Amino acid sequence: MLLNQIIKDNLNLKKDWAKQYYDIADIDDREKVLRELISLSDNYESFQESVDPKNIDGFASEDEYRQFFSDNERRLEILLKRYPEAIKNQTRADRFAMAWLNLLADSRMDINFLNRNRVRKDVTRCLRDLLVIDFVADDILCQEWAQFAEFWIKSCTRDTTYDSTAFGLLRLNDKRLGSKIASEIIDVTFTLPEKFGYTEECAPLRNIFRQTFLKMIDHGDIYWSEAVSDKNDLL
Repeated sequence: MLLNQIIKDNLNLKKDWAKQYYDIADIDDREKVLRELISLSDNYESFQESVDPKNIDGFASEDEYRQFFSDNERRLEILLKRYPEAIKNQTRADRFAMAWLNLLADSRMDINFLNRNRVRKDVTRCLRDLLVIDFVADDILCQEWAQFAEFWIKSCTRDTTYDSTAFGLLRLNDKRLGSKIASEIIDVTFTLPEKFGYTEECAPLRNIFRQTFLKMIDHGDIYWSEAVSDKNDLL
């Protein structure tokens, strides 16, 4: 089984799987592992025989066992929405990243009566691709959003074109970089959605991005508070 090749020797599926799942970098492998697990859901004995016993220690009841497989069915559903099947010879697109970039572009536009309906449609489509609307924000989806937030913030801090100015000749200092990331998160998850009545729907995603930002960025609480204050001054 691919699962047995990927899981670490000290992994406990009951306690550690939610984190270990995202350590599988290849999305195709991630999907295969989920399908392997789900295929064992109807037969606990088969599950025990297929996976190293130390990796499944701790399932105290059948309810816990069933919940574990239910969670993985949900993970698969979310994975297929975030990473749809690739066109032949192409990598699987990340709809979360594409939607975020489009929302960021929309947030920078001068929205007026001429383009408002078009921007509304684009914002609605992007929020749907992010599973913000028409989808239940349960714990599994929140885990996916948290992984995306971590991926996005890490990408911003490492991208030499993102953290530079003056045509890439000068690097932003930590304060300006942190403020820029915070400002863009607020634009995408609050300022822009608010214009089209999506403030409440975006609240869970906004909270997860905020928590992730505060965890990852030194002095993030200061940069976040300043960015919120700046936005309030403009509203």
